[in-house]
Amino acid sequence: MIYWIALAFWILFIAYCGTRRFGRAQSQQLIDTVKQKPRLWKFLDAYHGQFRAAFHYLEFGGLFLLLYLALSQGHLHWAPARGYATWAISCVIAVLDEWHQSRTAGRCFRGIDLLHSFLGATLAMLGVATLGG
Repeated sequence: MIYWIALAFWILFIAYCGTRRFGRAQSQQLIDTVKQKPRLWKFLDAYHGQFRAAFHYLEFGGLFLLLYLALSQGHLHWAPARGYATWAISCVIAVLDEWHQSRTAGRCFRGIDLLHSFLGATLAMLGVATLGG
């Protein structure tokens, strides 16, 4: 039961991150709060896009893991049918997330973000398939 609750919160978290509070401009504003520390600001500013891309891996890799744990009642033992179904559901949610962003003021659908989301779910699936055997 705890995995289903965690999964529900994670999906709500993903939806919240798709709001206008978490667009590129808002994360740039966050980075700009450290302008008084030029070396830190330069690093964060230079890798801003990479941090945003990495966040998609975290969101949808985490989604895959939580959904897999919920469906397998807390066990990471690899079951191919469950794993592929979990991956497909994670990818559908990624599409819905990008669609949600395309309907949100100040946000847009980005194919590269969708790709990063798919790759996050894929890497999590490969991890469970490899380590959960």
